[in-house]
Amino acid sequence: MKAYIQELEVRNNKQKDEYIKNFLRERNIPFSTQTFSTLLAEGENIIVDYPFNKNPNGKKIYLTAHYNAWFKSPGANDNASGVAVLLGFLEKLLIENKDTALKFIFFDLEDGWAVRGGSKAYVREFGVSDVEKNFNIDHVGMGRMLLLWPSKGNNWLNPLVNNAESLGFSPFHLPTARIVLITFPAERGFVSDHLSFLEAGCMQACSLSTFPKEDLPLFEPLLRGEGRLRFIYELLKYRLFGKGTVPKLMKHYHNRDDRSEFVEEQNLQNMLTLLWRVT
Repeated sequence: MKAYIQELEVRNNKQKDEYIKNFLRERNIPFSTQTFSTLLAEGENIIVDYPFNKNPNGKKIYLTAHYNAWFKSPGANDNASGVAVLLGFLEKLLIENKDTALKFIFFDLEDGWAVRGGSKAYVREFGVSDVEKNFNIDHVGMGRMLLLWPSKGNNWLNPLVNNAESLGFSPFHLPTARIVLITFPAERGFVSDHLSFLEAGCMQACSLSTFPKEDLPLFEPLLRGEGRLRFIYELLKYRLFGKGTVPKLMKHYHNRDDRSEFVEEQNLQNMLTLLWRVT
């Protein structure tokens, strides 16, 4: 699946969109698109229903990932890694059938000034009445710590946690839906497309991310709601001078170093196996 990332990282966001659609066309996987506009940009979501050539009634498990990348970033981990896992899942479905009704959505405009533009547009137009659960895949290219966010009191995630541990992941629960780093002039921080489902009333929505175990001591205070200013200071120092004490994951986040050479193929394979087992 790393080969998919290598194809995506050299393309701009519009070309990433076309790459995914061509991937589906070449394999005769039917898809639809949803075009939308925000105050700041226009975007396009790509939607695949499974079983193919059908849109079954009733609840579906949603597997989602955003394909656009931050300004001038190759976007290998954020989030070609999530896209690659979903593309690998779709290829596997061409060989092995599943009894589960699934919906795959490749969201546009999660990154950038629109902030979750694609997922907000989707739930605004289609709602969440057919969503059994949503696994949103974002940043899964490095590390064996599996971040589940949010996860407080979510027993529905127990099967995923058990399977993750059997695959060598160490699940780490984030009890809140967002981590805000900056509140002025607009709220900015760590969030992903699962939040749009939560805001629309679907409580079984969670993002899955991975990070290296050595990053945990640096992330833990932030995840407890502590040390925000220190974290921002160190991050700015690293971005400006290359000397800040920041998690390994953040060294590649939203910058030109988010390249496929830092992505681990085994991580992608394990994430695919995990999703296959729990859907």
